[in-house]
Amino acid sequence: MQSWNKRNPEEAIGSLEDLYGGKLDLEQRIATIRHLDQFFPCSDITAAPQLSSIREHLIDLSDLRFLSQDQNLSFQDYLDINCVTGLCILKDGIKVYENYFHGNQGNTPWCAFSVTKSVTSTLVGAAIADGFIHSVNDLVSDYLPQLNKGAYSGVKLEDILRMSSGVSWDETYGDPNSERRKMLEVQHLQQAGAILNFLNDLDRASEPGGQWKYNTGDTFIVGALLKSAVQRSLASYLQEKIWHPLGMEFPARWWLDSPNGQEFGGGGIQLRLRDLARFGEFLLNGGLIDGRQVLPSDWIKNASSGFKVQGSSIDYGYLFWLVPPDKGPLHQGAFKARGIYGQYLYMNPKEKLVVAAFGARPKARAADSPIDDDDFLTSLIQYLN
Repeated sequence: MQSWNKRNPEEAIGSLEDLYGGKLDLEQRIATIRHLDQFFPCSDITAAPQLSSIREHLIDLSDLRFLSQDQNLSFQDYLDINCVTGLCILKDGIKVYENYFHGNQGNTPWCAFSVTKSVTSTLVGAAIADGFIHSVNDLVSDYLPQLNKGAYSGVKLEDILRMSSGVSWDETYGDPNSERRKMLEVQHLQQAGAILNFLNDLDRASEPGGQWKYNTGDTFIVGALLKSAVQRSLASYLQEKIWHPLGMEFPARWWLDSPNGQEFGGGGIQLRLRDLARFGEFLLNGGLIDGRQVLPSDWIKNASSGFKVQGSSIDYGYLFWLVPPDKGPLHQGAFKARGIYGQYLYMNPKEKLVVAAFGARPKARAADSPIDDDDFLTSLIQYLN
């Protein structure tokens, strides 16, 4: 497939299996993530006809220092050790920092991986505001009748938005026998409906709402439900409701499950960092664009609130991560969109702060990152104040 990002023929691109398995070095990871639109057919999202400008007042962060796991670290340590390829920071709606590393530039497309989940969730909010979806209490099978029997029978939209469908799932990227890797095998088949059938044939581990387990399969169901509700592609709905009204500077692409098929609700959006920061500012503003409420007025509050399962608090909202309380009061009310290998979008309404980051870390999970992002973000808030 022709890439929208001209590839240097000397760039060594690995397979998704090798990327997920941690078998690529830094240079290979960067080249692979940069060109992930070549792996599957994609739907296209065009740049906005009218660009929205971002005011800027750039500051020097080179003196920023912080503690993480008993290490005294510098800002440069964070960039280097966490393999950051781009960082954009908005404070009070003003861009105070933007820079790129490892050969990336402002116009370099980058796969945001599971940050896509939060985009899909936000589109659900837009569909509720538009009346395409009645409420998060609707059954999945109301929109996808083929799931009336099987793993997702009796599961509500809210269950899959919270990854509490009760469906048996192993998200381990490096394990070829995990459901996550098996779903990748099905994705390679590029057959319409194949992923949906694979998911519906899974076993049940609990009743809906009875457990929380990170599950990219649930988010594919969210995307399929959304497409059925709005009766158009997720890319065109994103373009109409958010991308163009926000004045996004660049086009974007989104993985499909088959040629002209279904967008992958759990991953595969490729975009530019500055536009990701614009999306974060939109969420920080409660879903307002030019004074118009695109999302229900309480959507962001609900999407960024945790819940309880069997008496245990879960720091997860509607496909958004919450910053745990033990990270300190500076993060009160903060939430994130997060993807493997160091992609994240951090929003802190109290501090009026948005941080968008791209990365190519050696391991997939945020928990395995060399430096804890929240430790860096704590020091960043203090530094900016």
